[in-house]
Amino acid sequence: MDSVIRKRAEEQFRARREYSEDDDLKKVARAPVPPFSRQKQDYKINDLPNLQRTRDPSFEMYGGHVPSTTDSESNSHLYFALVEARQKTDKTRTIFWFNGGPGCSSFDALMMEVGPFNLIKNEKGELGLKEKEYGWHEYANIVFIDQPVGTGYSYAQTDSYVHELDQAADQFITFLNNFYEIFPELKNTDTYISGESYAGQYVPYFANKVIETPDLPLNLKGLMIGNGWIDPISQYPAYAQFAHAEGLIQPGTKADKEMMDLVERCEKSLNSALTREEKTGILQIYISECELIMDQITGSHRKYENGKATCLNTYDYRLRDEYPACGMNWPNELHDVTEYLRKESVTKAFNARARAESWTECNVKVSRELTAIHSTASVRLLPKILKHTKVLLFAGDKDIVCNYQGIENLVDNLEWNGGKGFSGDTPQLWSMHGNPVGEWQAERNLTYVRVYNASHMVPIDAPEPMLDLITRYMEVDLKSVKSSDNYNFESAVGDINEFGEEDSSVSWAGSHKKSGSFALLLIIIGVAVGGFLWIRRRRRQMLVHDYSQLRANTLSQEQEQGIETSDRRSNEQIESERLFDVGSDIDSDEGDSNKHKE
Repeated sequence: MDSVIRKRAEEQFRARREYSEDDDLKKVARAPVPPFSRQKQDYKINDLPNLQRTRDPSFEMYGGHVPSTTDSESNSHLYFALVEARQKTDKTRTIFWFNGGPGCSSFDALMMEVGPFNLIKNEKGELGLKEKEYGWHEYANIVFIDQPVGTGYSYAQTDSYVHELDQAADQFITFLNNFYEIFPELKNTDTYISGESYAGQYVPYFANKVIETPDLPLNLKGLMIGNGWIDPISQYPAYAQFAHAEGLIQPGTKADKEMMDLVERCEKSLNSALTREEKTGILQIYISECELIMDQITGSHRKYENGKATCLNTYDYRLRDEYPACGMNWPNELHDVTEYLRKESVTKAFNARARAESWTECNVKVSRELTAIHSTASVRLLPKILKHTKVLLFAGDKDIVCNYQGIENLVDNLEWNGGKGFSGDTPQLWSMHGNPVGEWQAERNLTYVRVYNASHMVPIDAPEPMLDLITRYMEVDLKSVKSSDNYNFESAVGDINEFGEEDSSVSWAGSHKKSGSFALLLIIIGVAVGGFLWIRRRRRQMLVHDYSQLRANTLSQEQEQGIETSDRRSNEQIESERLFDVGSDIDSDEGDSNKHKE
């Protein structure tokens, strides 16, 4: 098995795009490391090359390196980029954002997802930036952090990478204490910790550490996790459930039999992981046996196009990619983002010249070192966190790797605040401009939202709905926004409009005007979609039951055959297994068997 996994990992590493930049872009002239400054103006980001500001009011940015340890030998510094809120609202809100990997830069989100601008090319073919709509800085400050140390623009004097998630959390707390010395005005503001994919591990660990640090001047109001990898027990079996539900694998076919054989093997490994957890208190985050299910799903769609083998994009199954990359060359903008961020003028403008190496999206050394073999899966932290603050889980419905089915399984299996799962039978319809954009459920501090027609990186596909989502979640009072350049969301969750009012007939153009036709349209949509959601909910419950029965049958067969859990465990490795980040540009020089979730 190890040789199979290693071979597959080597194929995926070789499949990653290689860039053709000149050598002077691969190494940058490292500026002398200045002493830590507590002066805000020393971090001001001015004159980003070819930035077109097109909105009024615009935004201000700050960025640079901040110490993340007290160890003078390692001299570890995390890089941050702060985008200040564009609009003034009823209160100050601050979002901290993390991409996953592990070892992948939060500039993915800054440049392509929730940041204030898009990358463009001018008439001369030169790369630049243009201010965009629906960035998450509209009503909140947002801080993008490259972590763990060594990721993106962050650095250390030595190879002092973190190995466990609690170490990464400790560095985040040290960073925060230093960050608040630079920006004291952000102390005790309403704060949200957010991220996507493998940040489904980071975010709960960081929030848990914040809760355990009472003297930290941070008012934690909530967590936000998009398509997160959180719970292996609930999410691995969901690969097959998702493939069936979305029509990627047809029941009764050869591909289906091969997939279900892998599911059965995965279930055995999951049961072994649960047995180990009983002894060690640690639920491992990755199970190598289970990763093969997704490989089989994408591989079953392999075909030749224009002389090249192609397969499904694991991050958006509507798309195809070269085999065996299967999504590594996505998003398409990543190549230009990398070229832009490696320019010396850009590095200087971002106050990032203290790092010796040029920017890379994902750092394989960071990932290899963060084995997390002594870190339990973050799902085990959620019940405690939900007692202290609220949590938002959202999922694009076209993603395979961290798909909505697995996150819904997680919610169904989770026990928190006196109950298990959601007590309601059906989610509420979420609509914008009279069109369904998702499903919404909230109860006992937990909110789950499935976003329609969206990939692993939801804000790329649904920028306006995502801004509406976080605006609702953060309870922004839109009436307090005085700017004429404000959004006309025209959104509703059930009967609750964006102002938090029980009136789905409101027009959101800035004043409350009744619209009978809009109300009637919402009623018609609500009835139709409500019935659809009920049917799909019942179908999902049946799917979960079927897979639970598979586990029971598997255990029964093992008992009949006299197979002991300890016998299985003796032949298994606890080593983590990961599927690599979207569009990575790193290379493997050791045939590393670790894959990653972005």
